[in-house]
This record gives sequence, structure tokens and C-alpha cells, in this order.
Amino acid sequence: MMKYYKIGETDIEIGSKYLNLYLDENNYEEDQKKLINKLKENGYLLIKGLHDKQEISSIRKKIISILTKDDIFDSGKNEITGNLKEGIIKTSTVRGNEKIKIPELDILYSRNKFTSFFENLLGGEIISPEFKWLRTVGKGSSSKTHCDSVYMGRGTKKMLTCWTPIGDVSPQMGGLAICLNSHKKNEILKTYAKSDVDIDLIEGHFTDNPLEMVDKFGCKWATTHFKAGDVLIFSIFLMHASLTNTTNSLRISCDTRYQRKDDKRDNRWFGECPLMHYRFHDDNNIKEKLVDSRLRWGI
Repeated sequence: MMKYYKIGETDIEIGSKYLNLYLDENNYEEDQKKLINKLKENGYLLIKGLHDKQEISSIRKKIISILTKDDIFDSGKNEITGNLKEGIIKTSTVRGNEKIKIPELDILYSRNKFTSFFENLLGGEIISPEFKWLRTVGKGSSSKTHCDSVYMGRGTKKMLTCWTPIGDVSPQMGGLAICLNSHKKNEILKTYAKSDVDIDLIEGHFTDNPLEMVDKFGCKWATTHFKAGDVLIFSIFLMHASLTNTTNSLRISCDTRYQRKDDKRDNRWFGECPLMHYRFHDDNNIKEKLVDSRLRWGI
């Protein structure tokens, strides 16, 4: 019997030419030179156990406890599951989440084991934007195919994204899917990936059809069953999306970004009062339609 996952409304068959249910795994204690070379070649690292599993589980429980006051959960379910009531819509957004950005998140990302790993990976003292891209994702929600450079590409091109699942996240819950070798596609790097959402006012994502990444650009989607404590680290030029959450369980995850302290910074994300997306999120600005962007890029 064939099995499918979704990106948006698109069904993708597992084990087909479109999707692998496998990501190469590494341990945080492995040789750093090997990991650096692997990141450069593959565009990503899945590091097992970089965070403490119990600490992640505790953070998930506290976030769910805060959200319980919104009366969105099925009270008969386990607190760690975070099962939403039928009909509750919880979209994938990083805005309006301040009440669940608990101090424990800052502690998690400041632990020496974590910061030392990134300093070794980047070869020097690191800095990270204060803003944390914390997401709570309910049934039916997903994120579209994109790379992060269009959102934060004014600084160093060596910035890394770190995606942390807050708890175990299965593909059915909307885990992250990456597009293998997409960080090497010059036709994308020279057009879409050089865009700036606040200058060019593009929609942000690259395509509404994830299968196009395989059929037209020769890439392949890949995902896995993520466990509490895992992190997925990747280049800001690697195309990725989240699978559609088809369960009633709330997916919680957090993106953080890291770069060398002495590298050029995208000032939208640094400083006491960062600008962030000062035009992209302004509803008064009319964005260029994706179909028009693709015509302009010639791809």
C-alpha cells in the first residue's frame, strides 16, 4: 500500500522519485572537520542529541500549559501530546507568539554544549539574532517551498539556520522537509535566492508546486522522524518546506540563526530594536505575484 505525506495540498509518495524518508544523521561529538565538509557538500546536518531530551520535553509541556488557557486543547489527552480540539485552526506563524517565548528557550540556546558546537562549526565566536522563530503548527498547516536567504540575506552568506523540534515530530505532524542539493542550483542561486522580500516585495516562497523541484530542477525531497533533542542545521540557500500537519497534535518548533560575530550582519535582525521585515509585513505594500516573479527570473 502506497503511503503519502503532504506539502501544502500536494500529496507526495514516500519512496518515490520525489521523497525519501531518510536524512543522514550525525552525532555532535563527531570530528568537526568532517562535519564542516559535510555541511558544505550536503547543505545540511541532522545532529542527534545536541539538546537534552528531557529539557526539550519540559519546554514543550510549559508551552502547552500556557496555550491551555486559550481553550484549544482536548482536555482528555496527554499534556505532552497537545491534541487540538476539532475545528481549531492553528496556522504556522512566528508572529504573535511572545507569550510562549519562555525564559527556558533562552537557557536552552545558551548552553555551552550548544554554543561550542556552533563556534567549532563556524570557526569563531558566534552571534545570533535575538528574535526566535517559534512556531505552533496545527492540523492542515504547513510552510511553502523557500530558502532563508530571501528573508535574511543582506549579511554573511555563511549564516546557518538551526531548526529545533520541541518534542518528537513525525512527518505526519508537519516535520521539516529539505530539498537535497538545491543549494547548488545556479539557476535558483542567481535569481530567486538573491531576492530580498523587503526590497523586491516578492511573495517569499519559490513555488506552489513542490514536485517541480524534482521534475524541473532535479532535486529530491527528504525528511525523517525527528526526536526531542535533535537539530537540523542548514544553509540559508537550501530550499525547504514543512510537511502538512495531518494530525490533531500541535507541532512546536523553533528556528534560530547563527553566524560568526566578525562577519557582516543583516541589520534587520540585530540590535536593540531590529527592523525585521519592515516592508514585507506591511499590508499597504503590494507584493509581486509569484507567477510574475518566476517570469522575471526566467525560471
